Formats: sequence, C-alpha cells, structure tokens
Amino acid sequence: MTYNPPRLEAARFLATLATCFALTVSLAWLFGQRLVELALPVARVGFDAIDSRIAATVLDIDHSKEERTIRVRATVTRPLVVGQRALFPNGQEWFQSSMPMLAMLIPLVIAVPLAAAWPARSHAVRCVQVALALALGVAWLFIDIPLTLFAFTWSAFESAFDPEGDSMIVAWLALMNAGGRFAAGALLAVLACFIAQRLADRRAPR
Repeated sequence: MTYNPPRLEAARFLATLATCFALTVSLAWLFGQRLVELALPVARVGFDAIDSRIAATVLDIDHSKEERTIRVRATVTRPLVVGQRALFPNGQEWFQSSMPMLAMLIPLVIAVPLAAAWPARSHAVRCVQVALALALGVAWLFIDIPLTLFAFTWSAFESAFDPEGDSMIVAWLALMNAGGRFAAGALLAVLACFIAQRLADRRAPR
C-alpha cells in the first residue's frame, strides 16, 4: 500500500472537491430547472397533504423575475383558525409565496461533490458514493419543496393574522434559510459515504 503524506491527501481532496463542485454547479445551472419541474407534481401532492385545510391552486416556476422562483398560490379549503382569526373558504382569497429555485438545489450541489471527493478504497466505491449522494439529494428535493413552500404560506398567514405566533414549521424555515441546506447537503454526503462503505465491507472477501 502506497503511503501518502497527510498534506498530499488534503491537497488531493480539496482539488477533487473544487473540480466536482464546479462541475455540479454547472450541471445544476443547466438542468436544475428541469429537475425541479419533474419534482413539482409530487411537491404539490405533498403540499396538500401537510394540512388538508390549505391547498395549492398554483405551483409552478415563475419566469417573470430576473431570478427564477418556485411559486405557490394557496387557498383555504376548510375553516382555519390562525391566532384569533377564523378563516373560511370563499374561493376568492389566496396567498402567494415564492422562493429562489436555485436555493432548493443547494443540498444536492453540496452532497455530490463531497461524496465524490471523500476518500474511498476504490473507484467503484467512489462511484457508489456519488450515486447515493445524488439519489439522496433528489429525495431531499422532493421533501424540501413542499415543506418550504408550505412554511412560507403559513408564515404569510401568521404575518397577516397572528404576528406574535410561533410555529415549528416557520422555525424550521428560518433554520433552512440560515444555512440549514448547506448542513443538510453535508449530512447527505456523509450518509451516502457511510452506506457505500458498509456495502463495500459486506462484499469484501473474508
């Protein structure tokens, strides 16, 4: 087994990370919108499933602004109490929220390069790490979009009718917007590498 000094290993890791990060960002810029578009039908189902009293009437990508955003327009479908205010469905009132589309891709963009740069016993194991990181990043996207858009919608309800309100989902939104997606990407990479290493251990001859 060839011994590589720690500095050489660190330099190799950083060079691989930088290269893979640049490549992943480029691919996200080129194909990220298509990936999000594929996730929107599932995201709409997830949005409606979070709370049966609120439903999305529009969930799409808004191209009217300089930065592409994911837009949701939600309405109350059943009586809903927010703070001291009772809301009833009337078919006329709706709340619209949006968030930058590229922000939703942050975990994926972080997870894949980290998994690619992480030390592995062979190229095959490294490929498994990358594939798992990609799969986990896409799965996270399918979960994150409906949760984030619902949190924005609920935050709009609270701002309008219960400014002193404090809900878990709005706190979660604040966490994600404060760098939580970067942490999520790193955790997904660690999970992908851990699973890949365990799979390699099981297949190794004894």
